[in-house]
Amino acid sequence: MKKFVKYFLAVVVLPAVLLFVILGAHPMVVEVVTIEPTTAQNYFVERGQVRNERSVNVFSLVGGEIYRVYVREGQTVNAGQAIAVVDSSSLVHEMEIIKMNNEAALVQIEHLQEDERIVRNRFRGDANANIRRSELNAISARMQNYQSQIDIGDVQIAHIESMISDSVIRSHVSGTISHLYIDDANIVDLTMPIAEIRTETDNLIEVFVSTFYIDEINIGDSVEMIFTRHHEDIVYTGSIHSIDNRVEVMMSVLGVEEHRVAVNIRPDTISNIFQYGFDVDVRFVTYSSENRMLVPRTAVFEENGDSMLYLFVDGIAVATPVELGTSFRTDVIVESGIAFDDTVIRNARQDGLSDGARVVLSDD
Repeated sequence: MKKFVKYFLAVVVLPAVLLFVILGAHPMVVEVVTIEPTTAQNYFVERGQVRNERSVNVFSLVGGEIYRVYVREGQTVNAGQAIAVVDSSSLVHEMEIIKMNNEAALVQIEHLQEDERIVRNRFRGDANANIRRSELNAISARMQNYQSQIDIGDVQIAHIESMISDSVIRSHVSGTISHLYIDDANIVDLTMPIAEIRTETDNLIEVFVSTFYIDEINIGDSVEMIFTRHHEDIVYTGSIHSIDNRVEVMMSVLGVEEHRVAVNIRPDTISNIFQYGFDVDVRFVTYSSENRMLVPRTAVFEENGDSMLYLFVDGIAVATPVELGTSFRTDVIVESGIAFDDTVIRNARQDGLSDGARVVLSDD
């Protein structure tokens, strides 16, 4: 039995004591993070596309030769503003002829009315009453023919006046003229575009956001649009323009059914990089707060129901109770318990780490 005890002391206890002494003599190597004022953010990223309705074409409502162009490429126009005018001189001439014909028909009606008055006077007490009645009927028929001519002429005049009005080619949207296809010498028809206009709703980015996040965003929230390029990413700022009230069922690239809502983003600045169909990553920030104390979540541990950190103080690990705030994917806000410039041990679950343990900083 004594031999067994000696053997146990020699094989088990003595190495443990030696290990304790070695560990006590050599501090643990730890990684730390220094607390500095930081902007704490929570965000998610969704892939979007430049909307299809980024530009519209303007067409002439009448054919003919362009008489004058009032705008130039790059100019901003308002809805209803004149872009150009088609030569309507032939229409004006045609309308004047119809007006002259109508006036002549009106004179003929006046003459016939006088003839009718004379015949009616003769009709009174005349033995040839039937003959007079036939004359009146003939006069009435001729007046109706002239009146029909006038009525048709009035319809034609109204139509020509509408065409003359339409000869002024106007923009039906507000925006910027990106392409002008005409000059003063062009002959246009109804199928030929006159101008391409970049509309006020230009460059809206359409993003389908998961219903998991949709309650965290609102119209007017700021976002970042990231165009991935070979050399470096190009980042633009913008805001949420609209959020659809319908949920669409979509399939992910992995074939998983997803429920998403269409969200439109308006950029703060316009650039040629916003071309139809271009992909863009949209970064939605759901939480942002400046001058906060952030620590890695791995630095936090629980002890007796309290949240704790290990501070690095003069080569000693000091367990410190803290009050935590908002938690993020890898970090957490510390509301109180530590101060800026404090040094926190990154991994609170490192083997052998405890309150009062001797520690040394990692070379990394």
